[in-house]
Amino acid sequence: MIISSDITTLEQRGKYNGFIGATVALGNGLGPVIGGAVTQYASWRWCLWFIVPVIVGVMVLFYIVVPPSKVKGRTWTKVKMIDWVGLTINIAAVLLVLVCPILLSKSRNLLTGTLYAWDSALVIAMLAVGVVLIVAFVIVEWKFAALPLMPC
Repeated sequence: MIISSDITTLEQRGKYNGFIGATVALGNGLGPVIGGAVTQYASWRWCLWFIVPVIVGVMVLFYIVVPPSKVKGRTWTKVKMIDWVGLTINIAAVLLVLVCPILLSKSRNLLTGTLYAWDSALVIAMLAVGVVLIVAFVIVEWKFAALPLMPC
């Protein structure tokens, strides 16, 4: 939705966000049904191969429907316009905050095979660093980024 908001005009934004919402709803409704049918009648491996033609179709649809970018220049010029610092801080913050529920889950953990309590040093450190990085991301986007990922 952020990408569609960046590359479309204000008049077109509702239409494209509607397309995205309809696609998400369709995927959430039909995805489990199709996945269950494929795994029941074929194999679970086909769920991985089933997505390839869907991705190709979406890429073709994007090429046809999404208007071209107004940003001119060479590829390297466009790559240098990306807010790499903000992107890195955002990814680190989100990962640190989202890994904690995995560590706290009641099932066996993929990392160590043990459970962690809420008051364990690892969970507290991950949450604390994640929150600090979220604040750092907001400050970087607000004060320092020339072309921020999420304008404040």
